[in-house]
Amino acid sequence: MKTCKLLLAALLAAGTLLPANAATWRLNPNPDAGADFTSIDEAMADDRVKEGDELLLDPGTYSGDNKLTKNRLTLTGPGHFLAQDGWSNIDRVIFDNITLSEGSTIQGCCVKNVLNTNSNSKILRCKIENIYPQEKVTASNVLIEGNYVRNIGSFYLRHLNDCKIRNNIINGIICRADNSTVQYNTFTYADKTVPIQSLSYSTITDNVILGGEIFNRVLNLDTTSNNTIVNNVLSVTADNIDTAYPDNYYVGATLENTFIDNITGDRYLLRDDSVAKGKATDGGECGAFGGSHPYVLSGIPTNMPSITEAKIPSTPTDGKLAITLKIAIQNE
Repeated sequence: MKTCKLLLAALLAAGTLLPANAATWRLNPNPDAGADFTSIDEAMADDRVKEGDELLLDPGTYSGDNKLTKNRLTLTGPGHFLAQDGWSNIDRVIFDNITLSEGSTIQGCCVKNVLNTNSNSKILRCKIENIYPQEKVTASNVLIEGNYVRNIGSFYLRHLNDCKIRNNIINGIICRADNSTVQYNTFTYADKTVPIQSLSYSTITDNVILGGEIFNRVLNLDTTSNNTIVNNVLSVTADNIDTAYPDNYYVGATLENTFIDNITGDRYLLRDDSVAKGKATDGGECGAFGGSHPYVLSGIPTNMPSITEAKIPSTPTDGKLAITLKIAIQNE
């Protein structure tokens, strides 16, 4: 298995697309791995790492408070591999906390808290507990796309502004975002809290929004907040239409009548007879797998190769270990 992990790291490095003048640096928390750095702090302290470079992350746990102090960096992990056939237990890149710098990108990682202290950042195809700017800081022009995430935003003086939040599977809430687009997301909150709260001047469209136990309320928004809310498929029934936002589908959507019956990440693919089929603005499906940026299972970053199958004999033959691998490229 160690051979496979090393090969996967090499393939990921080979598949990375960066500007011609950018460099790629390998990180591994194990000092014996022979990587360029063992931590984010170590990479940030090294003058060789420049703005615009990529930090290619080997699987492992990067504990503590990891803070990017150089702008426009890209952090790339191998994906979180939720529902990847045969590879659901593959090692992941795991962060406790990561603070993003101006114009930086994180993709293919598992993170407890992503802190947007700066703007123009991208959070792509990660498995995340919480995404929010630090207190009294507004993060603008943030792209949050293709993530398996619990909470986006916070009640406590933290703001997202002019952001694109699209094609995520959200098991919690979106809160305190202004002038933003919330589109093609799947909300599956199983708690009493309303999943969309305290947004203003934003467009909320083409989502599937299940409101947990309070099925007659999935939006907690002041009607004077100037939001545009249309073409969403809701767990609210026709008997409880929100008169402030009539142009939605009040169809009593549930896990059972909307998604396929599966317990892993692909459970949020729509059933053939789903109530969310054909309801989107473009005539397609609402939810994370709709639109032009559909959710990608496993969180594998674009242009990254990954091992989809491995045959590894338990004993060598003639002193050699014949390993057979199947490798695929996530090309979108």
